[in-house]
Amino acid sequence: MTIAIFTTILAWIVGLFLDANIGFEPIGILELRLLFPIIAMGCFILKQLDKKDK
Repeated sequence: MTIAIFTTILAWIVGLFLDANIGFEPIGILELRLLFPIIAMGCFILKQLDKKDK
């Protein structure tokens, strides 16, 4: 479980870094700092659900 938390925090940091350095003119940000942690935590949740079913 701690690996999932640390990976989610790392995904947030990477998303924040990319949001700050990639210019996106109409809106200004791509919201990668929200997207990456959601994907990371979702993968860990699906992995745990798959283990539970077997």
